[in-house]
Amino acid sequence: MNNCYYVIGVMSGTSLDGVDICYSKFTFNKQWKFKILKALTYKYDSYWRNKLSTAISLKEDQLNLLD
Repeated sequence: MNNCYYVIGVMSGTSLDGVDICYSKFTFNKQWKFKILKALTYKYDSYWRNKLSTAISLKEDQLNLLD
């Protein structure tokens, strides 16, 4: 078993502020430990904030296009 992993996580939450990206190092030696190596938020501009905030009211074909 490898005891060191480098992981990139990507998340977009309900706050509509942007896409969060985190680069982390996980190590295991009887227990897991982690260290965040770099974290950034790529902010949504007003166009994307508007598109995403109104996505709940889209019909299926419109939502598929947005996706």
